[in-house]
Amino acid sequence: MEYVTLNNKLECPVVGIGTFMLSPADAENSVREALKMKKQFPTFIQEGASGFESVFVSAGKVGYQIELSPVDLMAVSGCKEADIIV
Repeated sequence: MEYVTLNNKLECPVVGIGTFMLSPADAENSVREALKMKKQFPTFIQEGASGFESVFVSAGKVGYQIELSPVDLMAVSGCKEADIIV
């Protein structure tokens, strides 16, 4: 299995969800469905996250993640940046 080293020096496995051959519209729909909540709650990511090239988020199924740009994540999920570090 291939791994990447995250900024915090932890190793993260590179996992695909089979979207590489989808059209852009179908790929966007797949991400929207994975990020969909039954009830829409206010959702936030750490302030400054938009400065990163990509982030990993849960794909809605145990063991699966999606890598996408923070700007795209905010666009499809409606989340906003906030200072959430305690």
